[in-house]
Amino acid sequence: MPSLSIFDSVNHWTILLGFPLYTLGIVSSFVWYWIDLEKTFTWDIMKLASLGVWLFFAFTFHQRFILGWKGRKPALLAIWTFLFMAMSLVHHTISFKP
Repeated sequence: MPSLSIFDSVNHWTILLGFPLYTLGIVSSFVWYWIDLEKTFTWDIMKLASLGVWLFFAFTFHQRFILGWKGRKPALLAIWTFLFMAMSLVHHTISFKP
């Protein structure tokens, strides 16, 4: 079993790389609605859930890098963020079939 410092380093890098990529995905979807005039933007449950996940991810990012949290607290926040993302993905997949 790897040491806790290795797990903390993995958590550090996943949050460091994951948050900007998730932000890029959210921003690009909003830009897509702005560019494509045939699509109308509505605040449906998919967009609200994605923004909710982003806010939770932003909180995790802030606590980890601005306040300098290490160890158990950011690990638990990362687990909850992942679970929220997974539930959102499963809900979107089941509920919104074209």
